[in-house]
Amino acid sequence: RPGEIAFNCPRIPIELDETNAEDLTCVQIEGKKAIYRTSRFCRKYLPGLENAYISQIAPFVGVRETRRIRGEYCLTADDILNAAKFPDAVARNNYPIDIHKLSISDSKLLELKSGEYYEIPYRCLVPLKTDNLLVAGRCISTTFEAQGSIRIQPVCRALGEAAGSAAAICIDKKVIPRKLDGTELRKVLIDLGGNL
Repeated sequence: RPGEIAFNCPRIPIELDETNAEDLTCVQIEGKKAIYRTSRFCRKYLPGLENAYISQIAPFVGVRETRRIRGEYCLTADDILNAAKFPDAVARNNYPIDIHKLSISDSKLLELKSGEYYEIPYRCLVPLKTDNLLVAGRCISTTFEAQGSIRIQPVCRALGEAAGSAAAICIDKKVIPRKLDGTELRKVLIDLGGNL
């Protein structure tokens, strides 16, 4: 909105176990300290922001990665960088592999060739050892590197739509998700307007 600036920051370079409440609390505290430092800096050094104030802070720290399932297929960095296509694809993406490490110098950004995209197969949503369950979002079956590309919101939304559609088909056909033909799901998603 006019007169507002949004920041997606700060980066919090603390090693943590993303599944541990104490670690997350520590990072939350450090993040708020950094936000207030950034706010003071803006008011002091950026012309026009002398009277700026914080109107909103995210309710919790955005953690980029925690757990992932082991699925019928595991998407890899090679799949992404080689623009892999799959007959049972349920989503497309061209976002780079964006890995954030504690040190900015250790972080990586690996981009696909210009104009290329890769596909995510339905099998990445189907857990190996659990029936009657589908998984969508950043916790699908991928390697650590591949998760650095698929974790973005548009992909997570597409995977959620795919999982919901698959669940509905499974109910109609009285089959478990593992038995659903992913190419059939792909056709349904295309009929719903999916760009596959």
